[in-house]
Amino acid sequence: MLINKVNLEKELISERKKFKSQIAILEEVKEIFEKNELDRNKIKQALQEKSSTKINQLKFDLLETDKIFLIVRNYP
Repeated sequence: MLINKVNLEKELISERKKFKSQIAILEEVKEIFEKNELDRNKIKQALQEKSSTKINQLKFDLLETDKIFLIVRNYP
């Protein structure tokens, strides 16, 4: 019976290097959550800022009235 000689310690160290440590995984998750929080804060800030539109520039005299429709809903 032939048995291959293998340095078990080397092989185990090699296998260990292939996998990320729990700390590394937790750090990646933390980074993802922090980025997500920053993105949410940017969105909140953008929604809470006043609109840059000061005056409605719509010229009612130039509208084609035959293409304007009104939907009336009757609520009880």
